[in-house]
Amino acid sequence: MPRLRISQRAIGSLLVTALALAAGTGLAACVGGGAAAAATGAKDPPVNQWDTVATTNTPPLSQAEYLARAQQGVAQFSRWYDTKRGWYLEYLKDHTKMPLASLWGSVSTLEVLSEVAIASPSAANTAAVESFADYYRHYWNPYLKPAPGYSPSPGPHTKTQETWYDDAGWIGLAFLDADEGIGSSRYLADAERAFHFIVAGGWDRRAGGGVWWNTDYKLRSGEALAADTDLAARLYQTTRQATYLQWAKQMMAWANKHLREKHNGVYSTTSDVPYESYTYTVQSGGTHPGGGSVNGVGTPVGKAPKCPKKGKCICRVVSGHKLCAAGGGGGSFGGHPPPSGINPLDPKNEVPMPNDGIGALLAAMTTLCQATGDRSYCGEAETYAANILKWLEPFDDGSEYDAILVRGFITLYAEDHKESWYHFATSMATEIIKNAKTARGVYLNGWDGTKTTPGSAPNMLRTQASSLEVFADLATVPAPK
Repeated sequence: MPRLRISQRAIGSLLVTALALAAGTGLAACVGGGAAAAATGAKDPPVNQWDTVATTNTPPLSQAEYLARAQQGVAQFSRWYDTKRGWYLEYLKDHTKMPLASLWGSVSTLEVLSEVAIASPSAANTAAVESFADYYRHYWNPYLKPAPGYSPSPGPHTKTQETWYDDAGWIGLAFLDADEGIGSSRYLADAERAFHFIVAGGWDRRAGGGVWWNTDYKLRSGEALAADTDLAARLYQTTRQATYLQWAKQMMAWANKHLREKHNGVYSTTSDVPYESYTYTVQSGGTHPGGGSVNGVGTPVGKAPKCPKKGKCICRVVSGHKLCAAGGGGGSFGGHPPPSGINPLDPKNEVPMPNDGIGALLAAMTTLCQATGDRSYCGEAETYAANILKWLEPFDDGSEYDAILVRGFITLYAEDHKESWYHFATSMATEIIKNAKTARGVYLNGWDGTKTTPGSAPNMLRTQASSLEVFADLATVPAPK
């Protein structure tokens, strides 16, 4: 996250005063009225549990208590450590042929260690960050074309190894957070070369923009664009090099033009034109049209896929292809019915971007505000955050995605001190404590209490780490007064 939070801890009394002045802007005020100006005549979505969690009487923990929760969980990471291989397993006690944690499967662990070090600087915490971050040299693939990059596994590497452009963004951000945790620029060059990999091959110059999901170059990803925009903004904030600012603005402008939904101000997962059309099988058992990194397996289609024998079937034409979806589960508009006046068959009404991308764009807006001094970015971030709370509940994409969304809200809270954003983050933490805990310091259930989380199998390292990431992030910011 942005370095601003270090300076906040240094100016204690001034921050308390600012937070006291900001108090009183509750969730209801932020998600209603003018804050949702991007909505054009649409009725509010129905209220569900996430509208009420933030206003319950369950008190949030203190910074010290969130830190203690994170540290208890960090102590349990050793359960995933393979002493023979010298690295962490993707799955608890899984010693199969390729057992080591993937880049996406481990990056949230580095985020936890870094945030703990930010909240509680010590030689031991610094050493933990450095030990973990240093290992990523094993993920570096010098053979990739048109530029080397961080591949999803620690080897062996080849020039044809499938590598993800959203992973490049996430690891680049994690390197910058590691630097913040240890108070140096030790990993800045690593973050910069991750970004070089993105702009060398990930940006779709032929189509005028957008970011490819991976080096297969078969579909583009809104989440990749979001993570890479956030990384560009952070690199500008850190280095003040104009090229990073140019890229951040270019990526954000492209997202606003092609991915932002006019009726609610949030972002879709991808764009139909000039993108190929895909149908995704999602965990709910239905199918929905869309693109990008969605929890499921994508299949390009040239004719209408068969609908399920049971259940409602909805079809629409996208990019010349007829796509059909099972009705009644998941899909657009956060899982609830589309607002009045919005046609779900209209190709312009895309599937919302998963929560990791939503959170990364929120963080990017905030970072651009901090780094450039242009307060319009903060205003945009605040309106966007209110629209997220209004339209995208129930926030159950899976812990590794939802943790990045929470990170975006904490980044904004650290800048504007509005307690609504803090209450959203602490409400999510409350759900983790109540539902996800499976043993002391271990959080392997979904945040709603399910035994598995969307997009993950049981006992994954990233499930544990992403829950801890929420605690660790909250440990770095004081509560509103």
